[in-house]
Amino acid sequence: MSFSVNDQLDQRIEFNTVPTRIVSLVPSITEYLYYLQLHKQIIAQTIFCIHPHENFKDAIKIGGTKKLQISKIKSLKPDLIIANKEENVKEQIAQLKNTAPIYISDVNTLPQAIEMMEHIAIITNTDSIAKPLIANIKQQLRQLHNAFSSTFIYLIWKDPYFAVGSKTYINELLQHMGLQNCICNQRYPQLSIEQIKQLKPEFLFLSTEPFPFKQSDLQTIQAQLPNTKVKIIDGEMCSWYGSRMAQLQNYFTNYFAT
Repeated sequence: MSFSVNDQLDQRIEFNTVPTRIVSLVPSITEYLYYLQLHKQIIAQTIFCIHPHENFKDAIKIGGTKKLQISKIKSLKPDLIIANKEENVKEQIAQLKNTAPIYISDVNTLPQAIEMMEHIAIITNTDSIAKPLIANIKQQLRQLHNAFSSTFIYLIWKDPYFAVGSKTYINELLQHMGLQNCICNQRYPQLSIEQIKQLKPEFLFLSTEPFPFKQSDLQTIQAQLPNTKVKIIDGEMCSWYGSRMAQLQNYFTNYFAT
């Protein structure tokens, strides 16, 4: 049963059979793999692949997303490695080139998130589980389209502050819902409180990851931005593409209702 799939860097990947020894280097995709009931096939994951929590404790860990334990991964003899262009280091992935077929995801838009899910389902022969999930997510996205109307800035880091700009999955998701980003720069630009004041966002979102903004941060920043609504936002909900997307409608409907 040989077959091939193009990954999201348009690299052709050849398989002789459906993979049964999977190493995932991408937290959100690891969560998706468990949703696809591939518990026995997932032989290792990163220390940041914390969901589902009940599977994390006993899972074999192979380092962080940017500090992979290359020799350990090789010793596990995987027949599929799943990576991501942004989350993993290109040079480390290159060291694994001859270890196993590597599927590299590159998700900056909602259609790319859906495409990744479809690819993984094909590779792992789990279409019957993936298709209803994907249909549900597409329906939720249709209902969320332009559901809200506000301007925002989304902070991901502190000291210094870094924000989400264009050509990112987070920006695409929020703009799909009708929210307008005050930051036009690409990717993750640095900015100051003074710059935020000048941009006058209606909302300032403080993400719970990668920097874990807390209520104390909110209070400090809110005092400096009295005309902006400062709110903690679930960073995983905003950036974890995959099965987590099935929770989008419930989360954001409740989030903007409070």
